[in-house]
Amino acid sequence: MIEWKAFELHTHTCHSDGQFTPEKLCYQAAENLYDGIAITDHNTMSAFGEIDKDLERKTVAVIRGIEWTTFYGHMLVLGAEKYIDWRFYKPDNIDEAINLIKESNGVVGIAHPFAMGNPICTGCRWEFNIENWDNVDYIEVWSESWPLVQLHNTFAFRLWTDLLNKGFRLSATSGRDWHSNDNPQKHYAVTYLGVDGSELNHWTALQAIRNGRTYVTAGPQLDFNVIGEGKTAYPGDTVRRGYIQMCLQAKVEHRKEIWGGYGISPKYFKLIENGNEIYRCNASEGQSIEVRLPVQKGWIRAELYGEYMGFNDMMIAFTSPVYIE
Repeated sequence: MIEWKAFELHTHTCHSDGQFTPEKLCYQAAENLYDGIAITDHNTMSAFGEIDKDLERKTVAVIRGIEWTTFYGHMLVLGAEKYIDWRFYKPDNIDEAINLIKESNGVVGIAHPFAMGNPICTGCRWEFNIENWDNVDYIEVWSESWPLVQLHNTFAFRLWTDLLNKGFRLSATSGRDWHSNDNPQKHYAVTYLGVDGSELNHWTALQAIRNGRTYVTAGPQLDFNVIGEGKTAYPGDTVRRGYIQMCLQAKVEHRKEIWGGYGISPKYFKLIENGNEIYRCNASEGQSIEVRLPVQKGWIRAELYGEYMGFNDMMIAFTSPVYIE
């Protein structure tokens, strides 16, 4: 059974340029009703000397990670068993580094690929030339506060969709790039990880990302599953082409204390197949929608639209794909 857990996958502590101690960050995450976080300090893993099982038990699960912070882009490396030094890699040999990370059981994500680069933020924009996108696990497609109106997120979402259309299997995440206490008027999306009904910890969270079991939301939970040949498939899974039954539901209970004050209200779902809308229906809060449709080879994801901070017809949630063979 899949259990969906709320994570923030891009955070910093005082071990790099964040204002939180590792302990304080964990307590802040618990207050924000996250189930877990990834600590991704810039080019250092030293914060993990201050994280133990007792702290996690009192607060949130912690993924051990690092943010490769280079002159050519930022890369989130989660769970690698050894430190791979970023200083040896340039735009045209980044695949060598990613291969080493994968050999060390690391999970690789691209952080804010279209953020401002020089001269505003040297290295923040992704300029590495990846040849083998099969080795990349995810792209941070919504970053920073109120992600829906950030132009760089539009470009990141388009990059992710284009790569899916080329046959690469990548999941999507959000990232608040959490450094300090924020203005309460700012709002952030959250990434949900689908954990296979076992204990929530570093390892099970990493496996959820590897399996592509993610969805991103600014508010309600977005349940999406597909039933084909008598089996239920979730984001990251694969089903055969043909007629399949799809189930959609917007759940508004979880973390509503955090997002409920930002004018977020679900209105309708879209189903997107290989970049094209194939179905649309109303989204009533809590109501489960079932539809049977023919699908072609490629991928399909669910998107949720509605009101957000005074704007209508805004995408407020989306899933990683279910793949079709």
